[in-house]
Amino acid sequence: MNFSENLHFLLESRGILIKELSAKTGISENTLKTYLRTNCVEPTLSKALLIADALNVSLEFLANGTELAEITKKPAKKIPDETKKLLALTENFSKEDFHILLATAKAIQENKGAKSSHCLDFFYTVSY
Repeated sequence: MNFSENLHFLLESRGILIKELSAKTGISENTLKTYLRTNCVEPTLSKALLIADALNVSLEFLANGTELAEITKKPAKKIPDETKKLLALTENFSKEDFHILLATAKAIQENKGAKSSHCLDFFYTVSY
């Protein structure tokens, strides 16, 4: 099953209206309706994560239809608000911008405990 079919299945089986999902995710009803069409436009990663979080399923289920029995075996992980905010900020990033962000995040992770100025130096090196 594809994203559209999986989303349709979840909404129908749980008795959730598009209006309700829209309120939970902040995604417009019209946008959600485009995801439900057979030849749908698939959502950005940030929007797919919002939908998965609101429906309490894995992103894998929405994307490729992992069996429902497999999903119910493991509890869904709550996406922290900070992560949602970061994802929302990246929605209109170009591939280059996204790679810069990833490189910066990796540098911060590798230099945990180091002065933040080192990470900023790395950021300027990668971005210019």
